[in-house]
Amino acid sequence: MEKGNLYSIQKLNPEDAKEVYNLLLRSFFKDEPLSSDSTPPKFEDILALKALSQGYSLKAVDNQGNIVGVIINIDSSKFQKFKEVPSTERLEKIFALMDHVDQHTNKPPGLLDIHIMTVDSAWRKKGLGSQFCEQTEKLAKENGFCGLYALCTGAYSRMIAETKGFKCIYSLNYKDYLDNNGKQIFDPKAPHTQVSACVKLFDNKC
Repeated sequence: MEKGNLYSIQKLNPEDAKEVYNLLLRSFFKDEPLSSDSTPPKFEDILALKALSQGYSLKAVDNQGNIVGVIINIDSSKFQKFKEVPSTERLEKIFALMDHVDQHTNKPPGLLDIHIMTVDSAWRKKGLGSQFCEQTEKLAKENGFCGLYALCTGAYSRMIAETKGFKCIYSLNYKDYLDNNGKQIFDPKAPHTQVSACVKLFDNKC
């Protein structure tokens, strides 16, 4: 899966976890609408890193061997990512939102969950995101999944999903997601006004 001489797309392995975490620190958490205004979580709190052993996640590697982008994909039916108690209040709130969306979404079975996708700022606009989506779709089809699922927490991630053929099946305005006291829980900067559940189904008669 070479892309010219710039980078190659490879499988992510559990031993990549520390380098992936460092990439998330510098390129994901500061841009992610729900976490950009808070302290980044600790390595041990990134439950998605524990799913690398499933073999569905990918990395972009430059010709010096550095990881410059990742897409972490999870078979949620075999990974109970909400069982462990988050160590921070922010993570607890994010997990609660994800659980809320799951409860209100009629999500078809057999989907591969695109959980995290990020690219180093120096490597953006070079086609990595498109390559990640295309290779993830190929990987999902090869492993018998019925489609892909993406929880888009911001406007940009939903826009990318829709350009790749995803359809929104549920959305929730952040202004309508309130705590027990009627206070808005998340208030990301514009244009990130809602969270959206998006799916892309394959024509494989699952």
